[in-house]
Amino acid sequence: MTFYALGLLVTLAMQPQERIVWPSVETTTEHATHIGITIGAVLGTADIARTAFEIGAKRAYERNPLLVSVQDQPELFAAIKSSADAAVVWYLLSQRKAHPKAVLVATWIWVGMRAAVVWHNYRTMVRARI
Repeated sequence: MTFYALGLLVTLAMQPQERIVWPSVETTTEHATHIGITIGAVLGTADIARTAFEIGAKRAYERNPLLVSVQDQPELFAAIKSSADAAVVWYLLSQRKAHPKAVLVATWIWVGMRAAVVWHNYRTMVRARI
């Protein structure tokens, strides 16, 4: 409790121009959007790497009908999957100034979908090895 009181006294003793300014809602929304895009990119990379590895080891196959024809070409497979993620990221970043809250929601929906895919891949691998 004494640390809170000390912090309050220090804050009140500061000159008005030295006082701590809390980030605005716009700044917080933008930070949360950037964090979400980063997490989505990491999850996308994990999905691409794991799927390509499992397909190469002949332990899995791609269920996406748009990617079935290129699943035997790992470079093209990774390029197509990552370009789809790049298109999503580009669109989110291009719209973040005009619609910050909608982009924030869309970003975290995308992250949730990516997390579900990675979790599904993990569970499928675990079940296949049991």
